[in-house]
Amino acid sequence: MTAKTKFRLVLATPIVQSVPAKIEPQVIAGTETSHCLLWKGLFDPAYYDLLLAEITDWPQDKPVVYGKQHIMARCVTAQGNPGISYRFSGQSIGAKSWTPTILEIKQKVEEVTGSKYNFVLLNKYPAKAYLGWHSDSEKDIVNGATIASVSLGVRRDFQVRREYPGGKVGPIIPIPLGAGDLLTMEGAFQSEYKHCVPKRAKVEGMRINLTFRLMH
Repeated sequence: MTAKTKFRLVLATPIVQSVPAKIEPQVIAGTETSHCLLWKGLFDPAYYDLLLAEITDWPQDKPVVYGKQHIMARCVTAQGNPGISYRFSGQSIGAKSWTPTILEIKQKVEEVTGSKYNFVLLNKYPAKAYLGWHSDSEKDIVNGATIASVSLGVRRDFQVRREYPGGKVGPIIPIPLGAGDLLTMEGAFQSEYKHCVPKRAKVEGMRINLTFRLMH
């Protein structure tokens, strides 16, 4: 080796790319007191495989409707600050400790949305799984706090519609959510709108959805 030999350090490309410096959200729906915003492709799709490797326990969703328990195709788990639990659909799910990948995603979601979160509900949707019309208005959730939803895996349709007094509803607004998309529901959105993940016969593959929330 001569004195003129030069060395060049080559850094490996990270598995997960950082959040782009500036992506403006699309305004999907809203009123003077509520907003639904969408950031397309904000997160690297590689998070999907990282989460499947990091989280192995995915219990099936078992809601209780009119006193009867139903076993759904959707699987759910949760992470959050110590002592937090979430009661919904006649069941209660306690928060497990934060894992590194979830904490990384959470930090970036907080940077983009400007809101803080202490809990995340993780949903795993097999191809045929769906979720009917509902709002996330349970008492455990801080009223009016932003709910931030990160989608990973196969693209799935998401729908929202306005709810009016007397049972009147507005037109359905379809939102195709792809891998890496971030959607927020802000302000009074949960009292003014409902949302769903509709049935789709031709879906192939699985979707993971992370909904970050601020809980009491």
